[in-house]
Amino acid sequence: MNNFRPGTRVIRGAEIPIDQREIIRALENLELIYVGLDESGNAASLRMRQHKIMTDDAMQLVVKLKTLTSLTLWPMTDKRLAYVKLLPNLEHTDFRNLSRGASADGEHVTDAGLIHLSELYDLVTLCLSGAQISDSGLNHLKGLTNLKKLQVGGPFTLAGLKQLSCISNLVYLEVPSSLGLGYAEFCPNLEEICHFENSTDSDLAYLQVLTKLRVLRIASDKVSDFGIRYLKSIKSLRELALFCPNVTESGIKELQEALPECDIEHDPSPLP
Repeated sequence: MNNFRPGTRVIRGAEIPIDQREIIRALENLELIYVGLDESGNAASLRMRQHKIMTDDAMQLVVKLKTLTSLTLWPMTDKRLAYVKLLPNLEHTDFRNLSRGASADGEHVTDAGLIHLSELYDLVTLCLSGAQISDSGLNHLKGLTNLKKLQVGGPFTLAGLKQLSCISNLVYLEVPSSLGLGYAEFCPNLEEICHFENSTDSDLAYLQVLTKLRVLRIASDKVSDFGIRYLKSIKSLRELALFCPNVTESGIKELQEALPECDIEHDPSPLP
């Protein structure tokens, strides 16, 4: 029997291997983390508890669980990414909660930290919202060709983002809204886009190359009936949410006629 104390929230699985048992127990005793097991009893997923903050001491325990495939931690820093690279089986990482604030010493993930991810070739999901990444930092990600979902923040440009055009499996990309939607030109396999600020009519024209786009959510007072006409040619669309006060009901009706298989939600309320 595993004999973990009540409330440790170890997710159901087989008997935990001896070499992982004490590590998991130590992590649970810190009351920072939930650990999930696979069918063989190995640690497969690890995520932070609500309102808890990762520590460097806990990170040193985490990296001993070499069987982890999913990791959700915050706040993430360059120093902690140096530990993450020691987990060769990672497929899904979620560090998006970095936006809650930097670590106690004020650090964020920067270009220097991304080099530690450059050889995690099995990564499918990488969430780094709130990071401070520039064009040179994105260069460290271009070898992660299995990526399907990427969220990344920072002062990078479209030219820098174009370095990732070699990641042909990318179906979801979330970047700062200040970049607009021009990245669609070199990410032709995107299936979902959520863009909640600064989109313009001309931005929507870029989306016409996305023949696999199924889900689109746009919130902007700079989008009008003129802009949404560019969406008529995207026959793959199945879900469209427009929070755009300058789009009219007649514009929506015309778009719905062009996309009869698309579920269109329109909220014309003024944006906050």
